[in-house]
Amino acid sequence: MSITSLKNRHPLATLLLTALAIRLLCLFLPDGFSDGVSYTKNLSGVLIHRLFYMITSLFTIAFTYRMSELFSSKRTAWNIGAVVAFCLIRPNLSFVTDPCVFTSLPFMLYGCLIVLRQEMLRQASLNGNIHRTSFIIAGMVMAVGVAVWLNACLIVLPILLILIFRSKKSALFMAAGFTVTAVIIFAATYFIAHTTTYKILDNLL
Repeated sequence: MSITSLKNRHPLATLLLTALAIRLLCLFLPDGFSDGVSYTKNLSGVLIHRLFYMITSLFTIAFTYRMSELFSSKRTAWNIGAVVAFCLIRPNLSFVTDPCVFTSLPFMLYGCLIVLRQEMLRQASLNGNIHRTSFIIAGMVMAVGVAVWLNACLIVLPILLILIFRSKKSALFMAAGFTVTAVIIFAATYFIAHTTTYKILDNLL
């Protein structure tokens, strides 16, 4: 089977394999494409650091492809995904230089993908009923993205406003998932931060 036929039959798989090959170079090369992290000082820490960004970027590529596929052909979606694959390797090797934004992207893209897919099904009358679970999950995922990068709330708010005008139930379920998850994350962060602070103070005193 040729590469072209494989790409035509399994476009997303070939895209992710191509992206993975590029990222494996960054994972194992000593200089990691000059990521500023010493490969010899803490080998396991460096590998975990690079592996985390590699996995994060692969999710971003996959969700970008799926969103593009909703509005265009598989070929166009593959081309858009390829741009992301080559331009979004790690924060120091991409057009997204902030690690928080880089990490938040897959969560926000996945949430948007769920909302878009459900709205397209509803408009096509393939799913007349509101799939509440999907919108709740979309809200939950976006809440994680906002927890990582606070400015991502500027993405969530317009989506909620649009849903309010198009389908109030969808907006309600998404808002519920978002709010509950955000409260849980805030409470957990508050508890961990204060527990750690008290332990440090006890050790000092």
